[in-house]
Formats: sequence, structure tokens, C-alpha cells
Amino acid sequence: MSGDAKGIMLGLVSVSAFTFAWTDSASAFTLTSNNVISTWSQEARTAVTVANSGAARASRELAIVNLSVYDAVNSVFQTYQPYYSNIVAPAGTSAEAAASSAAYTVLSRLFPQQKTRFDQILAGQLELVSDPIGKAQGVSLGTSVALALLERQANDTNTNFALNTTFGLTSADQFRSPPPPAKDSPEFAAAYNEIKEKGRLANSTRTPEETQIGLFWANQTNTHSSSGQAFRIAEIVAEQEGLSLPEQARLFGLLGIAVGDSGIAATDSKNAYGTPRPRDDIRNGDFDNNPLTVGEPTWEPLVASSGFDYPSLLSTSSGATAAVLARFFGRDDIALTIDSPALPGVTRSFDSFSAAATEASQSRVFSGYHYSYSNQEGRFGLGDRIGNYTFENFLQPASAQAVPEPTTMAGLATAGILSAIWRRKRQKRAA
Repeated sequence: MSGDAKGIMLGLVSVSAFTFAWTDSASAFTLTSNNVISTWSQEARTAVTVANSGAARASRELAIVNLSVYDAVNSVFQTYQPYYSNIVAPAGTSAEAAASSAAYTVLSRLFPQQKTRFDQILAGQLELVSDPIGKAQGVSLGTSVALALLERQANDTNTNFALNTTFGLTSADQFRSPPPPAKDSPEFAAAYNEIKEKGRLANSTRTPEETQIGLFWANQTNTHSSSGQAFRIAEIVAEQEGLSLPEQARLFGLLGIAVGDSGIAATDSKNAYGTPRPRDDIRNGDFDNNPLTVGEPTWEPLVASSGFDYPSLLSTSSGATAAVLARFFGRDDIALTIDSPALPGVTRSFDSFSAAATEASQSRVFSGYHYSYSNQEGRFGLGDRIGNYTFENFLQPASAQAVPEPTTMAGLATAGILSAIWRRKRQKRAA
């Protein structure tokens, strides 16, 4: 489906909302490990873990949560261009309450079986907001933007993610990967023989560190998946770099677009080529018309996998994440140490975003998941294109767009949040 989006502009209480007047410095600028965005990001990762969503489905779910939070927070601060809901919040609206309400609304509808836990998190977050009027305005605001985005994605499917509404791309195939190497080619044989030895379950030539890398990035059942790992990295870096509330909302919103579209675009390319996983190829290697490949009928990978091989979704989302992070911070060489639910108690450290993404991509060979060319295309091809396109076209500083004149809204202002008053098409952007 097209990446075109309906836009919503809502009028709020007063024309004075065009000048943001919130003065609570703790709520506006100070980021702590318990800040509202990280709290709900962690809760969203827990939700996809409990639901066992898997990487492609989780990419959609996490995108909707974080983009709803972005639009809610940005409606208060008016710092950046809106994503979907263009709302001007009245002065004094609590950005924290708006963010909590947006995340809660999305999560409770996507994961109704987990609603009791979401209720408890919401109650705890709202207790931290002392101003009852600002709190009420924030709750109403957050609910509105969340429902709008949920409506936009209402026709999405969990069976073929390539058919879902894109978050930023003009279409699922906008950056479709080029064809993979032919099975009778030397390139295929080289990748085949590499993963046959490095990715096997038993008697592998992997080093102990390579085995750790393969398991660290696996993120299969009962984890937040590879899509969740992108937001875990963002939580760590946002805290480390001391981002303000609107800055963190923007970062997570950009990642929502990039990771969400990675799930859609990688699935599109997978479906276009339908290439088997290494396990199936190696077990049938004597029948692929390539004299350089030798079959092994009982071969098993270090980590079991399913679905089509090319390109790697983890590599795609990792490449997109690294591109967004480097563009957001204006540099790639920011050191970080990250953990993984796939290998509790183990951390891995990197001197740059690109180094982390490249290791994540390489891990798929060590786990027996994907051929090296599948990882390289996801990491340096499809993922990089998605990440850079996302940063260049979405959530830009507000000064980069035309802002409606205050008088335009004056006749529309009423007590509380108005219902949607107009819709617009988001302009298609060329690659």
C-alpha cells in the first residue's frame, strides 16, 4: 500500500497555544532513566515479548506506539513537524500525560490481554503530574492522536506485512532489493560454504566470540525481537546523551518510521524473490546445479529460523537504525554498551552506531540464519536507504515548514479538544 497518510489538524482551547507556555523544567527538559518515553518504550518491548510478536509484526506495533507518543509530545512543544496528527495544545498541557495516554491507548488496543498491566503503568505515570488541568488536557490529547494513528493503520495485516500501510515510504517496493546471486554462481557458493561451516549447530568453525555474537542478536521467541532491540539501543543512547523530552520523542518517532518500514520493505523483497533459508539449501545442496556446493541432508543451524532468506530483516532494521542515529546526532562515533534478552547477563560494547549495526548483520551468519549477501543488502543497501530517507523527509524542525497563522484557528477554538476538522494527503516524496 502507499505511504500516503491522512493528516489531522485539531484546534485546541486557545489561540495562545501557538506559543508554548509550559514552564515546568523537570517535565520539559530533564531526562532520567525513568522518563516517560523510556518507560513506555520499555513497556512496549515487554508487550511484544509477552505476545511473542516476532520481528516483522513487532516493527509495526512499536512504530505505532512511538509515533503516537511523538505526535502527542510534539503537539505540546511544537518543536518539529508533526507526523500524522497536527494538533496545537493549549498552554499548560502536560506532555508527560499526553505521552502516557498515547502509549496506553495504542498498547491497550493492540494487546488487550495485557491491559491490566498497562492500567497500572498509566496510573503510576499520571500520579507524577500534579496539575489536574494540564493532566486532563494531556490525557485527551494523547488519546486523540493515538486513535487517529490506529485508524490510519486499521487495515494492516499480520499475515503479509508487505501489504501494510507504510509509515514513511511511498510504497513497500520503493527501495526493493536487487535480485540475490543465482544459485549456480560463485557468489552463492561462497556464501553457502561460509554459513555451512560458521552457522552450523554442531562441529562449527565459529570462535567462542562468534557464537556469542550469533546468540546475542538472535532475539527469537520470548524476546522483544530484533525490532525491539533498535528501541532498546535508543533508550540507552538517549539516556547517555541527555536528550530533552521533545528530542527523545523525535528520535523514537524517526526510529518508529524507519523500523516500521524495514519490516514492510524487507518482507516485500523477501516475497519478491522467495529464496530459501540456508538450512533448506544446504540440505538440498547436491541438487542446486552448482558444483561448488556440497549438500548435507542433516545440517542444522545454531538458531532455528523460518521464512524467506533474502534480505535479512535484522540487517535491514539495523542499517536503518544506524543511519537514523548517526544523522540525528550528527556523528556516528558515539560509544555504547548494550544488552540483549536473548543472552541475559551479557553486554557488548561498540565505538559507533555503524559498528553495532554491522555486528548485528554479521551475527546472522554465525547463527545460521542468513547468507552474507542477505545481510549485506539489508545492512548497507535496503536498511541504509530507509534510514536516510526517513531522516531526510520526516519530523524536521518546525522552522522548516509553514505554520498556520494563529488567526486561522481563532474561530475554531472551543473548550477541550475538537474533533478532526480537516484531512490532508501527505505529499509523496521521491526516493
